[in-house]
Amino acid sequence: MAESRIRGEFAKNVLTYLVLIAFGIFGIGPLLWTLLTSLKYEADIVTTSPPGLPSTTRRPNCAGS
Repeated sequence: MAESRIRGEFAKNVLTYLVLIAFGIFGIGPLLWTLLTSLKYEADIVTTSPPGLPSTTRRPNCAGS
């Protein structure tokens, strides 16, 4: 009886952590997208190529430059 309760609590904890990790990934995604976009030239931002790291960076878009 106690063993099944422990397994149930363990499964609940694992599910909780998986949900929290998923929300964390979805929360960090827009921040990462904003950071990567700030490093690109305007011409690179509006292209139809897949997003990712820019080939050349532009520092004036970042604060404190």
